[in-house]
Parts: sequence; C-alpha cells; structure tokens
Amino acid sequence: MEQSEISWKQTFKNQTFWVFRSLLLGIIIGPACYLLSYLIGLAGTVRDSHWWLIFALPLAGAFISWGYNRIDPVLRESSGTTMEIINWNIRKRTNPTENPDAPQKSISPWLAPVILVSTLISHIFGASIGKEGAGVQVGTSISSFLARTEMRLMKSDSSQDMGIWLCIGSGAAFGALFKAPIAGTLFGIMVASPNIARFDAMLPCLVGSLVASFISSSLSIGTPFVLGVVDLPWSIKNALIALCLGVAAGLLARLFFVCSMTARKLSSRLLPNQYVRTVVLSFVLVLCFVLIYLATGSLEYCSLSASLMNDSRPWSFVIKILLTVISLAAGFTGGEVVPTLVIGASAFRALGLIIPLPLPTLAVFGAIGMLSGATNLPLVCFALGLEVFGFANFEYLFIICVMSFIVSGRDSIYPNQLKA
Repeated sequence: MEQSEISWKQTFKNQTFWVFRSLLLGIIIGPACYLLSYLIGLAGTVRDSHWWLIFALPLAGAFISWGYNRIDPVLRESSGTTMEIINWNIRKRTNPTENPDAPQKSISPWLAPVILVSTLISHIFGASIGKEGAGVQVGTSISSFLARTEMRLMKSDSSQDMGIWLCIGSGAAFGALFKAPIAGTLFGIMVASPNIARFDAMLPCLVGSLVASFISSSLSIGTPFVLGVVDLPWSIKNALIALCLGVAAGLLARLFFVCSMTARKLSSRLLPNQYVRTVVLSFVLVLCFVLIYLATGSLEYCSLSASLMNDSRPWSFVIKILLTVISLAAGFTGGEVVPTLVIGASAFRALGLIIPLPLPTLAVFGAIGMLSGATNLPLVCFALGLEVFGFANFEYLFIICVMSFIVSGRDSIYPNQLKA
C-alpha cells in the first residue's frame, strides 16, 4: 500500500473522530449558550424593573472579586490560557528548532459556572459589558472538560488535540451566540492566531458551530441587532466613502484600545488592591449612570445597550466607551464584542450628519468595521456581518473590514493573540 494512501486513510479516520467529537460539543454548547443568553435577557428585565439595583453595583463588584479570589484567581486569565494552548502547536510547526514546551496550564472546570454567575451579576446591576466573552469561555470550559475526560479514559495526553478541542468550543459558542455558524467556524480557527489559522481544526469547528448554532436558533436565541439595511449601488464614490469609513473604524478601535489600556494601567497603579479598585470604580459607574439619567431620562447605557444601534444621540458612542472602559477596569465580566458593536454603530450613526448614507447602513458599517479593527479578525467580522445583517453592501463591508484591520494596528481586545 502506498504511503499517500495510508496518509489519506489516517487523515480520514482522524477527521471522522473529530466530527463525532464536534457533534457532541455542539449538542452541549448550543443549549448552554441559549441558557446564557436567556439568563442575561432575564437579568436585563429584572434591572429595568428595579432600577435601584444599579446603586448596589459596588457590592456586586466586590462579590465578584471575592468569588474569583476564593475559588481560583487564575480563572481571570482563562482566555489567555486558552490561546496559549491553541497556539502551542502553531509555534511548534512554524519554529521547529525551538521545540517549545507543552503548556503547563489548563482550563479549570470551575470556569463555566464562575463566568456564568459573575456575568449575570454584572448585567443585573448594570455594568457596561457584553456576553460573548462569557459564552466563549463557557464553550472552552466544556470542551476542556470533555477533552480531559477522553484523555483519562484513553490514557493519552496530547496538547495538539487539546488545542483542537478548544478551537471547537470557542467557535461553537461564538456561532451559537450570534446564530452565525460560518463566523463561528472562522473565529474558532483564527481567534488565537489571526495570521496563522488552525486549519487542522476547520472541519470540526464547522460541524460544532453548525450544530450549536442550529440548536440555539431552534431554542429561539434572538439577536438584538435588527437594522433595516439599505442596499447601495456599486460606484467609485461609494467605494471611496467605504474606504474612508474603514479608516474611521480603525481609528475608533484604536481609541478604544488606548482608553481601555490606560484605564486598566492607571487604576492598577493608583488602586493596587483589587477590592478597593473594584468598589471605587463601581461608585464612579453609579455616578455616571445617575448623571446620564438626569440628562437623558434613560438607563439604556447600562449592560448591552443594544438599542443604541437603532437609535442614538451623536455623543452616545463617547459615553458608551467611557462606561465600558470603566466596567472592564473594575473587573466586571461578560465580554467586549457587543459593546464594540454598539460603539461602532452609534459612532457611525453620528456620521450620518455629514455623510449622505442611510443611518441603518452606516450603523452596520460602524459596528462590523470597528469590531474588525478591535479583534484583528477581518474575515470573521465580514462573515458575521453577512450572517447577521444580510448580504446587502457586501463589497463595501469587506473594504471597511480590511481598512479597519490595517489602520487599527496590532493591538486587540484579545491581548494574548499570537502576533506572527
């Protein structure tokens, strides 16, 4: 039997095993993401009905910090650990002479319940954070648990296999949360290393993301992003406008990085104690919410603030950046993707004062464009835009994603990405 035939059969066998594993992961992660989205929606309803809960935000923040320190402080670094495990095999293949040691850290089984509870608390009391970060960590926690279970039963230990498990878990969760299986697939293989994708995990990521997304859709995870996008005709003028909008989205993403990093470094230096830092910044958040309510009569800037994508004031994006940066520096959990989408959409709606394009179309360009620059994942964001908002203006959307990615630089809301 020829070597090529043996290699083909081995590849087919391995991929078949991974398809069954990814089916199992998708079946578990889909309902888990539905539960997360449902509970976050319920948390928002409770907060809206009991607005006074925002005054307890400092206590909520202190409780979250206590919980992490009590259970395992390393849980806060789980996102970085996930990327380190995924990237180990990439480093081994791209730098064979270095022979890097296998990662010594692992994903704790406590991650899923801890991140779920802390995210719900953050939303109930009004912190300006998202949900996808929590969902992805729930997915990686589940996949890590199943991987370790299989390794114990099979008496094997493969860091390469663990990396694929985590790719599937993160991709399936992302796809389920946004009902975007293609974006979920690309997210799973690219999030840890945007320049060198884990194509060995592509098929299982696709299967896991499709299954999880189908289940979450069947359980009726609704998307808060409903925009009546207007299809624009193809023209040189519109292409140049898209080019400029891509630059603006990249600069906006860069502004968000700088503000977020500055806030975290400054607060850590001035308030080195985690509990004191969380409580003080939570009081600042409460003060901001009160002032905003007195000025606008609304608490829509709390939590996800998805309504700002459809109706916002010219200065809404500035307020949302401020609240998100403070919430993240205080240690509240949930994620940054949804706030990034909201900031980008509200900022580009403000550009409608000077750019003669429909506001819903500008909102989509801003949301997806800023996310592309903020994540260093232009292909993921392009696919997400198509799956969530439709195929209208796909040429302009691609231009905006590429330009934003280039202009924003190497920084990302995922600081542990492999910069190859």
